[in-house]
Amino acid sequence: MFNAFRPYIQDMSRQPIQVAVYCVRRNGDHREYLLMHRVTPCRRFWQGISGGVEDTDSDYLTAALRELKEETGFDPVDMEMIDYSYIFAIPDEMRKMYDRPVDQITEIVFLARIANGQEPRLDPVEHDKYQWREYETAMEMLYRPGNRESLKRCEERLRGGRFGKSSLILFSNPHIVNHIYHFESFGNCRCDKKL
Repeated sequence: MFNAFRPYIQDMSRQPIQVAVYCVRRNGDHREYLLMHRVTPCRRFWQGISGGVEDTDSDYLTAALRELKEETGFDPVDMEMIDYSYIFAIPDEMRKMYDRPVDQITEIVFLARIANGQEPRLDPVEHDKYQWREYETAMEMLYRPGNRESLKRCEERLRGGRFGKSSLILFSNPHIVNHIYHFESFGNCRCDKKL
């Protein structure tokens, strides 16, 4: 039987922590969010970009950037960890991805601004289609309550004009600015200047 999670079962130990990345872009006078149609052996559903933090990831930002690149091919204009994370019960089909018993996963949420006109490159093992949708439509399409709350928090941040204006900015395209902020642990931040 085909197992869509098989590519992720490696010699590394996966942590029960995931990152979720919600991509946003401008289309004329409105914003659009990227939704990916997830394919698993048991179900199919719409979500943002999502994936596990691996032992090789130095921090949550590294995991979020890696997942975004793997699942879309995107390099964001900027990316920010928003003030929201949540815990969900692990689906049975995901339990085999961990080398120890895991009952729940913490998902840490990021918002990434994508340059206009870019389209994702899909990995057919994970996703079979995508759509760019305005906020209200995207909310209706998302499968999990935690995904809907995450998108709501992203939209509130954008409507409040707070995206890119706090000490929580984690990444900006290095061709534009010369600072990268790293979270050593959830909530502790230091700034490294790039030369």
